[in-house]
Amino acid sequence: MAIAAIGDVSWDYQNLIPPLASGCRGTPDARLVRSERSSPVRYGRSASFSTSMGGSGTGPFLTLPSIVSYAGVKLTVRMALSHQTGLPNWRDAKGLAFDHDPGTTTGYSGEGYQYAARYAERRTGQSFETLAGRWLFAPARMRASGYVSAQGATMPIAVPYDDVGKPLPVARVTRYNAADLAHATARDYARFLVDARNDRGLISPVSAERSKSQADLTPEICVGTKATTCPPWTGFGLGWQLLGFPDGKTMLHTGKDAGAFTFAAIDRVSGDGIVILTNSDNGWRIRSPTPASPGRCALSERAICASRPAGEKAWV
Repeated sequence: MAIAAIGDVSWDYQNLIPPLASGCRGTPDARLVRSERSSPVRYGRSASFSTSMGGSGTGPFLTLPSIVSYAGVKLTVRMALSHQTGLPNWRDAKGLAFDHDPGTTTGYSGEGYQYAARYAERRTGQSFETLAGRWLFAPARMRASGYVSAQGATMPIAVPYDDVGKPLPVARVTRYNAADLAHATARDYARFLVDARNDRGLISPVSAERSKSQADLTPEICVGTKATTCPPWTGFGLGWQLLGFPDGKTMLHTGKDAGAFTFAAIDRVSGDGIVILTNSDNGWRIRSPTPASPGRCALSERAICASRPAGEKAWV
């Protein structure tokens, strides 16, 4: 876990059980292969970069030949970042096809982020890993983070565990996935979180758009008993879920894969934030950070409650 504040990243406490690997104690610099929470890492500065190259930051369009029955449908980066492409989360054995017409509905899509990555590569003529290193990892000083080239090279990757404590195999990643499987430390991701809150490297139009709800999630999420823990509004910004509270706005993202659960949130007004990386199927049970920081506890508590899926049992 890492606690973030304006211009500051601190390590509060560690409680990784079982250990990351044989003889490897949990530390703020232990790497975790992140689950689908990886997506916001890619696309803050990339949209600004696209604009600086003469684009709009949200267009123009890129044809994807891999889409079944493409029929000239136009996608934009804005649609991808706000999960309005109409594409499924991941393609099935039949191939990639639209579930809905682009721009007509909201649905989380890893394929949409892959589209945005390919757009960046096509527009710049550079690989996505090169772009990420230049525009994100280097400026944010995320020296222990990356996709495939440095994975496990300088320090061990956290071993994932199932819900009964059995270690799970970790397949080697040989190609980047723009919505999944990047690796980082809690400290590195907290640095990124602070930069994201401070709009570092963003031109003002992109910053404003990222802080604005592009797709309203309130009717979908805030239903039944969940309504009692929901903020007044929630929606997708560009690359982040946004939680609108009376006293401010929180940027949030979670992710879950086999043997991993991740959570990151930061308050746009105060700059207080938290990063929680867990290497267990029980990671979603994480509740609140150390009571030594009551203000930050309040941030994580309300963000965690607001992000919990409807109908899910109370956390322990």
